[in-house]
Amino acid sequence: MSKRPVLARLLDNWEQQILRPVLVTILTTCVLFVGSLAFKPIRSFLFPPEAIPDYPLYCTAEAYVRTDQSPPTLGVDFFIINRTGKEYSRQELEDFLREHRRDEPTHSPDICLKYSRAIGKVGRAYPDEEFNADKGDVKVILEGTTLRIVPDYVAPRAVLKISMVVADLPVLESVTRGTRGAVPFDDLDTYQRGCYSR
Repeated sequence: MSKRPVLARLLDNWEQQILRPVLVTILTTCVLFVGSLAFKPIRSFLFPPEAIPDYPLYCTAEAYVRTDQSPPTLGVDFFIINRTGKEYSRQELEDFLREHRRDEPTHSPDICLKYSRAIGKVGRAYPDEEFNADKGDVKVILEGTTLRIVPDYVAPRAVLKISMVVADLPVLESVTRGTRGAVPFDDLDTYQRGCYSR
């Protein structure tokens, strides 16, 4: 059997044998690529971006019932913890994020907490000046249902505290400092993986 008839047969039917599968592969690749761009928000929700493992700040929060007011309100203490022996200014935190996430320029050292409950509201939010003395500077901005925490300076191995009061909630007897679901903000888990906005 010679190679000529096989080659002749292949060239005779090249549109179906070669061109059509190649075009289908290219078209499928283009559709998948454009689809992945269009559904980036869904993809980010299902597969959240990895946190920068060396980011120096860690955040956590705990809720508790404030009985010093009548009716009792929900108090939330939000902590920003510098895990390193180095001090950080806001500019140094921005530079750190820019250096480690060049492909994602929207990262910011600000922490934006969105109130997630249908009832109640954040009545007050403020840095605990006494607790934070000589540890750092932080600003707190309440904009509707979003609380923006802006770390300006964090000393080495420091813990900064922001206190919040959530008002207009029903009975709060079962809330203790260990009640994880009592913290009424979206994306707290994201900030616990890396204390910066994505």
